[in-house]
Amino acid sequence: MKRSFALIAAILVLSLFTKTFAQAPTVANARTLDTSEALALKTPDKSQVVIETNLGTMTMQLYGKAAPKMVAHFKKLVGEGFYNGLKFHRVIPGFMIQGGDYMSKFPDKSKWGMGRPNEEKIPAEFHADLHHIPGTVAAARTSDPNSASTQFYICVGTPSHLDGQYTIFGQLVDGASLAVAKKISEVQRDPSDHPLTDVVMKRVYLKGPKSAIPTHTTKSGASSKSKTSSATKK
Repeated sequence: MKRSFALIAAILVLSLFTKTFAQAPTVANARTLDTSEALALKTPDKSQVVIETNLGTMTMQLYGKAAPKMVAHFKKLVGEGFYNGLKFHRVIPGFMIQGGDYMSKFPDKSKWGMGRPNEEKIPAEFHADLHHIPGTVAAARTSDPNSASTQFYICVGTPSHLDGQYTIFGQLVDGASLAVAKKISEVQRDPSDHPLTDVVMKRVYLKGPKSAIPTHTTKSGASSKSKTSSATKK
């Protein structure tokens, strides 16, 4: 039974990694740290990210020490409202849910997961001491290790074969958030793992101390706090 499950999982991974994920090569330069350093990697940022969907709300903490470049990029996108209205465009029960592709705003599902041309790419920040467990948040990418951009995935299983090959930059904070992720992963889907009913990120925002909320520049050139940074804003 265990061998059959492992074979099925391997087939799912290979089929998943054809667009933004791509088949994952072994990365030899993933760092292995001593215990104190490994624990420090999981020190969460003061601010958290909240994802409100039509199937529930998830809250994640971010690992700014483990993945400073990816966390800064993700916070910037969240602060700009980039993720509002995007979908979780690929779901696999027992494995993960993937979202954050700008193309998921549009009805043509054949382009979901492809991303936009010339998106900013974030270099790999791999750590062998960070593991994929239920609730892990990591950056999706192509076969190029340095191709992470806007897309991310949230684990609902324990795909340990991905450890050291993807940038882990966060973790869901509680069981309620993980329950929502599992609910999303279990919606009915088509043969390409796209949900048959849209799972929409209605609002994605930062919450936490004001000093931890990044600012962005308005069209007038003035620096302002994100309009979606307040957890109480409706």
